[in-house]
Amino acid sequence: MPFKRLTLLWLTGAVALSAAVAQGAHGKALPTGESSLSLELSDQTATQSSGKMPTRSPVNIKLFYPTQGVDPDLPWIMMMNGANCYGQDYTYLLRQLASKGYLTVAPTQFHPAPPMQDGKDFFKDQADHCDKDSFVIITASLVNDVHNLLKTLSSSDSQRLLPIPQIQLDAMDALKNVDSDSIVLVAHSAGGVTAVDMLTGKCEEKGEAEQVCGNYTTITDRKGRNALKGAVAFEGYGASGVQIPDGMFLTYMAGQYNDQAEEKFNTTKGDCIQYVELAAGNHYAITDWNPDTAPHQKAPCAANISHDDPNFKTTESEQEERIDFIASYTDAVVRATVLNDQTAASYLLHDVPNSHLVRKAKVSSKCVVASLHDESKQIAHKPEQQSVTQV
Repeated sequence: MPFKRLTLLWLTGAVALSAAVAQGAHGKALPTGESSLSLELSDQTATQSSGKMPTRSPVNIKLFYPTQGVDPDLPWIMMMNGANCYGQDYTYLLRQLASKGYLTVAPTQFHPAPPMQDGKDFFKDQADHCDKDSFVIITASLVNDVHNLLKTLSSSDSQRLLPIPQIQLDAMDALKNVDSDSIVLVAHSAGGVTAVDMLTGKCEEKGEAEQVCGNYTTITDRKGRNALKGAVAFEGYGASGVQIPDGMFLTYMAGQYNDQAEEKFNTTKGDCIQYVELAAGNHYAITDWNPDTAPHQKAPCAANISHDDPNFKTTESEQEERIDFIASYTDAVVRATVLNDQTAASYLLHDVPNSHLVRKAKVSSKCVVASLHDESKQIAHKPEQQSVTQV
């Protein structure tokens, strides 16, 4: 199936600059810029393959990037939002990743939806300003659309290819070296279901996962290899017993109240499968701190989660510390698996299991460079945090 057609409506240059404060496994944080754009989808792409979940076009997208330019050796990161979580709900996380050299993409994809589905009212917990007539979920086929957009932006002839040429030079300069054919998914909740289906190939099985997959087709690089490198899925998972292909990584990550992510980890097959459980944090530990939903931290337009403690309390600094860790972990697993970086591998094997932010960690030595395999067998554990290492 050919890739879908998209039209760039508008792109504004660095709308905001932020000096991120957290440092990951590598170097100092880089100042970041942000650009907003809208994708006007054709009728064919706006209606998903099953017709059950049409997309309201245009799709709003925000790009976060280091202003000095993305690192051409790193994949770009697609945020796969949780249900009814808007792209802006992940701003702090995506800025932190951009400060480490990545281009990160935050979409908000609306679908018309009735207020009741399977007897559940998905809108009853929403703040007043939320769109009560639409349901937000990210389809896998939107990754195809963004990939095509990035190929255009990184083209030497992009000014001619884009329908509106007034693109600010600072944004163009920052994005021109992005490797559009190298992709990592950071996923939350329902987005994790889609991410796992994309990794396993389920999205391209006829009649499977139509609502979340849409018209997704495998993206390949110039050598014909799958462009997807892996995913970090926060409290999002598909079926049990799935097989992750060789050359891809998958990390299941969870807050303190979730007991399903570890069960999925235990049944997932693959060379680089990991599990990290935070010592504190609920289902929305990956989203921006929201004082309006205190004491129950959640994205303002999303639903309360039944397994969370409704009296869970946190502060902005605590929430940001957790997100800093998620960003640093994501950076490290990408660098260790994609770039064979020894510093990043050491961070995964030593720092993660012993972090005060982590209750339990199962870190696979298969994910890291060969020179660290023997070293991984001698990691010190912290029994009070139940830290464990999978060798």
